[in-house]
Formats: sequence, C-alpha cells, structure tokens
Amino acid sequence: NISKRCSVKDLHLYMQHGSFPVVNPFNASFPEHYVTGLGSGTLRYITVRTDEQPRYINVTSPVPGGWFAVSFFIDSDERILQKNLHTPCKAMISGMFNARLANNVRVLLLDQSSTHSIRRVTYFRFMSPKHAWNVNFSVTHCSATDDAEGELCPLIIHATSGVLPEKFNKSNINHSFALANSCLVDCSNSSSGHCTGSVVPTPNVWSYISISPRSHVVNFTLTTKSTVCSDDIENVSPMRAKQKQKVHLLQQMLSSTGSEIRSVLKNYIAPSTSRNMCWPTFALQYVDKWSVFEYGYQFLDTEFSSNSSINITTMSPTLLTFNVVQGTGTGGTLSLRLVIDPHHEGPSLAELTVRAALSYGTRPKLDPATGTWLTKGVVEVNTSRAEFRSGQLHVPFPESGLWYLGILPLCTSHHKDNRSDPEHVACGVDHVPLEVHLNGTPCLNMECGKFGTCFQYQSDSFLYSCCICRAGYRGWGCSDDRKALGHTDLLIRLLLLTLSNLVMIPAMVLAYVRHHYLECVVYTAAMLASTFYHMCDAELSPLCVVPLEVLQFWDFMLAIAAFWITLLAIAKVPEKVRSVSATLGVLAIAAVVQYDRTSLAAFALPVTVGISIVLISWARQCYALRTCYPHRCVWLLSITPGFLLTGTGAALYAFFETRSNYAYVHSAWHVFAGLALLCVLSRRQPEASGSDGNTGKMCSYIAVVDGSNPNSAAEPAAERLVPTTDIESNTGP
Repeated sequence: NISKRCSVKDLHLYMQHGSFPVVNPFNASFPEHYVTGLGSGTLRYITVRTDEQPRYINVTSPVPGGWFAVSFFIDSDERILQKNLHTPCKAMISGMFNARLANNVRVLLLDQSSTHSIRRVTYFRFMSPKHAWNVNFSVTHCSATDDAEGELCPLIIHATSGVLPEKFNKSNINHSFALANSCLVDCSNSSSGHCTGSVVPTPNVWSYISISPRSHVVNFTLTTKSTVCSDDIENVSPMRAKQKQKVHLLQQMLSSTGSEIRSVLKNYIAPSTSRNMCWPTFALQYVDKWSVFEYGYQFLDTEFSSNSSINITTMSPTLLTFNVVQGTGTGGTLSLRLVIDPHHEGPSLAELTVRAALSYGTRPKLDPATGTWLTKGVVEVNTSRAEFRSGQLHVPFPESGLWYLGILPLCTSHHKDNRSDPEHVACGVDHVPLEVHLNGTPCLNMECGKFGTCFQYQSDSFLYSCCICRAGYRGWGCSDDRKALGHTDLLIRLLLLTLSNLVMIPAMVLAYVRHHYLECVVYTAAMLASTFYHMCDAELSPLCVVPLEVLQFWDFMLAIAAFWITLLAIAKVPEKVRSVSATLGVLAIAAVVQYDRTSLAAFALPVTVGISIVLISWARQCYALRTCYPHRCVWLLSITPGFLLTGTGAALYAFFETRSNYAYVHSAWHVFAGLALLCVLSRRQPEASGSDGNTGKMCSYIAVVDGSNPNSAAEPAAERLVPTTDIESNTGP
C-alpha cells in the first residue's frame, strides 16, 4: 500500500497460462455463444490484502510457457474524482518465482519395454513422433515384495501430455477419468497384474507418466507403443479414400460366405465414429490483417479445400489445426463460424448433422458410442432447417499455442412415428461441403452491443481489448441487463445533460445587448459544444456529428474559454490589452486542454490568471479613485452572487459526482455556470473616442477618462473606472 492515507483493501489477483485471465468479479453473464475455460485450465485466483504481508500462489505441475497475471481493486462507491485533486489509492505488487523441480525423471524409448523397481513416486517421460495419434502404455509382470493388503499390482499410473502429473488423491484412487491430455489408471483393480492406458500426445513437447506404489517396493515391466499416422494423411482425398474402401469391401465380399458378408456390411455401414483410425488432418494458414487483434485463417488450396471452404469426409472425423500467436492473437476474441453449404441437399431419408469441437494443446476427445465430443467448446449445425445450417462459437483471450478443431459429420434417420430417438445411418454422400470461418477481432467483431464501446488498451508492453459498458449494463459483451437502467431513466438523463445547457441563453442575450459580442459568440459556441458532446456521449442512442474526441476537446476548451473572457470583461482592462489577452489565453487554453483535458491545471490555471488580472485591475482603480472599487451595489448584486454560484457548481463537479448521479450533478453544474455568467457580466466599457452616449444611472461599472488631464487620450494609464451611479448623463447637443 503506497498510499499512506488509504486503509487496507482487498486486491484481487488472477493468474493464467498462455493469455490474459478472463475475469468476472461481479458474476455477470457472458454473451451468447461465448465459451470460457477451453484452454489449459490453469486459472488461479487469490485475494491479497494491502498490508505488506506475503501471499503465495502454489501452482502444481505448471504448463510450460508464458504466464499472465491481472490485479485490481473493486471500487464500491464509484466516485468520479477530479484528477490532481484526489489522490487515488495505489498498491505495488512485487513477485518472486520459486520452482521445485522433479528429480530423476527417467526417459522412456517408445515401442520398447523396460523393467523397474520402485519404492516411491517415480516419473517417466517420452517424446512422441510428430504424427503420433496416441501412445498406449501397459504394465506387466507386476509384483509387490510387501503386499500387506493382498493386492496383486498396487500401482497408480497417471499419464499426461505437456505437463508433469499431479499427485493422486488417496481418498479417491478408485476413480478413473480421461481428460483431454491425461489418463489415470488404478492397477490394483486388475486381477491379472496387467493394466493398460492411453494418452494423446502433444506435438514437440514431453509426455509424462507418474507411477505411485501403494506398497514398499513394486517390481514391474513398463511398455509403450505409439500409433503413428502416415505423413500423407493430409493429402488423402475423402473421395479417393471412399473409393479405396469400396474396393476393399468388394474384395471381402467376394472371398466371404453369406454369414460373413452380413458381418462385413454391418461394419461398413456403422457410424464413422466407431472406427479407430487416424483422422484426415489439415493445417490452417495464419493470415494477419491490417488492424490490431484482427487476423484470420484459411485453407491451403488443395483438391478438396480452398480459402474457408472444405469438403469433409463422412467416413471419419476431420481435424483442423491452427496456431494462436502471442500478442495480437491473445488480446481479442477468437470466433468460429460453421456453415453447411446452403445449396447442399442431404439424402432424402437422412438428416445431416455436423458437430465441431475446439480444443487447446491436444485434439478433442470423442465418445465413439454416441458421437459426442468430450469438451466444452462444441458447436452443432444440421440440415433440418435453414437457420440451423450455421453456428458460431467465441473464445475470449485465447491462449497462445496450438489449437485443434475436430469436425464430425453424422447422418441420422427418424422413424415415421417420431416417438423414438433418431438412429445413426450410413450417409448417402461421400463428402459434405462446409465453410469454416476462423478469425480474431477486438471484443466481439469490434462491437459491444448497443450499450457498450470496444476499447483497446496497453498495459506496459501488453495489448488487450475490452468492452466499456454504460446504462447499467455489465458483462464481457455488455449483454447483462440485470442492473440496466430503463428507457425512461435514460431519456431523463439525456434531456437533463442537453437541455441544461439552455441556461446559457440568457447570458448570450445579455452579452449581445451590452455589446459583448466576443463573449456572446463564445457562450454560443460553448453551449452548442456541450450539447453535442453530451448527445454523442449519451447512454441512449448516441448521436455524434463528429468524433467524440473532437466534441470533448471543444466542450472542455470552450467552457474554460468562457470563464477566461468573462474575467477579462469584468477586469475592465484597456481594449488592446483585452484583445491580446483573450487571443493568447484561448490559444494557451487549447494547448493545455489538448495535453490533458481532465487535469485540474486545465481549469485552475486560466481561472487563477484571470482572477489575478481582475484583482490587479481593481486594485489599480481603487488606488486611483482612493475608494473601494467596484461600487458596493456591484459587489452585492453581481460579483458576490456570481462567485457563489461558480463555487457551488465547482464544488458539486469536483466532490459529489458519481457514476450513478452524474447526469443530475453535472446538469446542476451547467445551470450554476450559466447563472454565474449572467450575474457577473457588466456593461461594456465606452470607446476611447469620447462619444457621449447616455450611460444612465444603472448600477454597473465602466472606465472613464480623466478630462482634467489633456494627455489622457494618449495615456491609457490615466483611465479611471468609477461606478455609473456617480456620473451624470450627458446627452450632448
């Protein structure tokens, strides 16, 4: 806690591998078709108190590569604080990395057997070939030297790809599971002392096997065997593969008996998911686009694919691979859109369904019995209705690295009574034309719904995009409306912020009547700039005549300029000095506002200099007249009310604005500022030519030339400002 005046607060810290953590502290709903948790599943969260006490995040078996962290406070009061007037609470985090390495990790050679004797948890690792489909491992000749519980093979085997296996839970060792990149086997349930398992390897990284004995010493033989796909699997056309299968089927039928033919046909028409074979695999080409976070993928031109279209085989699932690039690829949203060719017509008795699944690091696992992908990121399209022919999926902040897209075509048939579930049938077509659109964009296609705006931010050297919501909407895409403001409330806020600027009209009219033409023009421009700015910044149907940044600049600059020229007007400086001061002041205000328009200096410096000019001018007149200047009625009816109104409005603006009451408090600031200008604007100083206009006996203050001094016309320093109540009207001849 580096802000000494701030109390101890809770700092929320998220950490994740491969990309920025997707945080949701208010439990807001995600937009439709958004999927989170598709990556390595390494998201970690901890609450840290700003009390300078150390906190620890323990990550067991970390995924190799870059890790990212995000930390933030949750602002409960949502105050809008004036910059440089309030010191925000800040905290500094210093981290230290400490790693414990697994010692004596034994290296295994694939497709070979090795004998081992272990008494504690032992780790093995192996590197699989590039085109390895899976790696099977088996434990044989297993025996325990001290079998206290009567178990034939008291071993727990945990195999993973890419990361070191975590320790198993002894209270739940009988539970077997298979995740996308891991496999757990309890060999103690085997009655023969033989157990097997399988793991899907990740290309170019180590795969690991941990073996934990439940007795003192266990002897066993460990064998690994890899299934490797041919290098030309990507070049096998679905049509050619189908023709090859038909030739093989005909050969089997010619050399089989009647009963054998039925068995052959049954295997042939079985759903493609039941076949244990390598899937056709295609690598997508990365295409970088001109804008940040915008990229796409396309197929390399082959005989069965081009750009975003591909003819997928109905014989087996199809696998697509693509790489997400660190930086521009991880700071936005990865979007997938599948479209079945609208001109494609499936078989008359069969309905075509295409199921696709996204997976990170390893290919998605498939349940061959039901044709179901065992992952969260699944999108399904079918030919039953036109609107079902396309589907989409969005992944915010995708992790960098290798991703897989598995595509499974299924043909189903419904019974005439429609009372039973559809059954899988053989597809009457060899391939299905499918459009696969994979691309990355800021936010979601650079949009955040009707009540949000997509922004791109830079934190140190990291770039990311996110949605800034308004009108009470929340969530990753500003789609959560549980605390959103109603249409009536939004309309009231819009009318308050825009119509409150009409309070400037009386000041504009008075400036025109009293011949303050420059002031009248500036007041008019300030009113229009503020009105158009709040119309563009409105939470309800924004209307922008020019970009918001331009309107914001003019709103801030003209508002400060209005106060500047008003102070020059009441200072009653000579006309030449006033003209030069007004011009230089507006130029300086424009420069300061452009540099930092929200800083306190942008408003305080011009006002301070203007008030100093007023005080110096008035002190000069007091010295020349040997009396108080301006007249007491001016102080009572003009100066004091004007400064009270300005001070009240400035206090509301600086200390009481929050996000919830912004429209009401800021509108009050408009009203107070307009009334203050109306109060302090005085009559215009007569021209130095000496024209004898009728000044009247109103309570105001003007500059008067001392007629007793013949050089007064050439010496502006001899001018005196006296209240008009002390001057008799001179109508002239």
